[in-house]
Amino acid sequence: MQSKNKNLTILSEVEQSALYDLPEYNNEQRLEYLSLTLEELQIALSRHNLSAQIYCILQFGYFKAVKIFFRITWEEVDQKDLDFILQQYFQNHIFESQVISKHEHYAQCDKVSSFFGYSYWAKTKEENLLANAEKIIRRDMNPQFIAIELLDYLQSQKIIRPGYTTLQTIVSAIINTGRNRLSENIKIQLSENEKKILDGLMVEDETLSKLAALKQDAKDFKPQMMVAERNKLETLRPIYQIIKRLLPILDLSQQNLHYYADLISYYTIYDLREKLNREQSYIYIMCYCWKRFQQVSDNLTNAFSFFFNKIESEISVLTNSTHTAHVMNQREEFIVMKRLAQLYVDDKLSDDMNFGLVRKKAFELLSKEDLLNKVSAIAKKPAQEEDFYWQAADSLKRKITSNLRHLVAALDFSSTNPEIRWMEALRWIKTDFPRPKQSAPFTDECPDKTIPTKLLPYLSNKTDNNS
Repeated sequence: MQSKNKNLTILSEVEQSALYDLPEYNNEQRLEYLSLTLEELQIALSRHNLSAQIYCILQFGYFKAVKIFFRITWEEVDQKDLDFILQQYFQNHIFESQVISKHEHYAQCDKVSSFFGYSYWAKTKEENLLANAEKIIRRDMNPQFIAIELLDYLQSQKIIRPGYTTLQTIVSAIINTGRNRLSENIKIQLSENEKKILDGLMVEDETLSKLAALKQDAKDFKPQMMVAERNKLETLRPIYQIIKRLLPILDLSQQNLHYYADLISYYTIYDLREKLNREQSYIYIMCYCWKRFQQVSDNLTNAFSFFFNKIESEISVLTNSTHTAHVMNQREEFIVMKRLAQLYVDDKLSDDMNFGLVRKKAFELLSKEDLLNKVSAIAKKPAQEEDFYWQAADSLKRKITSNLRHLVAALDFSSTNPEIRWMEALRWIKTDFPRPKQSAPFTDECPDKTIPTKLLPYLSNKTDNNS
């Protein structure tokens, strides 16, 4: 059996067992792997005694199953496998096991591997393997991924894979080579100021370091949580800009970014600061901050969507309510005005009646003040449903400014069309917008024509006449 070095876990226990443990056949597999072709059987029967012939059949079966050979004793052979071989090929023979010498074992391995066109692993093949590994580690530095890809390469080249311990050593060397390449680039490319920013995350204080605080996720969308998320984003932003600048130089794949980011969970602040190579710590921190920046941005985006939808729903309810009340009021007004109009066609009223009496009867239906209001309203533009929408929005101004404005200022927006007017408006809001308690002036300093003309009366101090 293969001894398994636990210093570097490159394969799961199941994968190790499948690749390096003696196969255990069921009936169907026994029939598949231990049934030899005529050419295979001729090689096995060419061995000098029954024990060697049976041993060779076993090696054929093992190699076909897992593509490696096993130096085994007869006590390790499954009795069902032995019975199958005796019944299949040696029905009239009495089997008395004999020790298989080391020379015979390797002679059989040479015959079987040559028959299938395979060559043995040798140190001389390592150079080609490492050259192929250079492409692998640029895609994914995960030890398991590297090991599987190397094994796949060996299989394609018909090279018998090395032992697990050797494979561990090779994968470790590959990972160290990749890390050293990154460390050298980091050492050259990082400015002193950027190093100070990264070092600042590894300074412990009386409670939590900045890096540890960044690992804490928001539990909900409450204001204090969102303030904390915005603060995290501002802490992460300069480091995100550093790694964004270095990505083309470091040639880090998305998978490797996630791999290094996840490694931060295995180290304390002390480990990062005192035990690890400083450039290695920088790599872990930058990749973690890159991933965390995206996560916090997603949290703030989700919060924006949550509050926006919630406010939009409240506006819709208020709009429907006020519009319905307006329609009902209009209906009541119509009834009253209809009754007023009936005074002009009422046959019971004499044409010689003093107009003052007519007015008195009119005021009985509608007070003078209300009638004056109705008459003055005739000159005004009739209210539209859109008017009620923006009235409702105005009534929720505090919720909008407290829940949405700071999120818009914190988030980074982008568009497939960089010249779009709304992007210009967003840039203005994030850079030139006045203090939060002030209103946007919408003067010539603001982005022009970002607001549709029909919405100007609701969103600015401009009117259709001077817009």
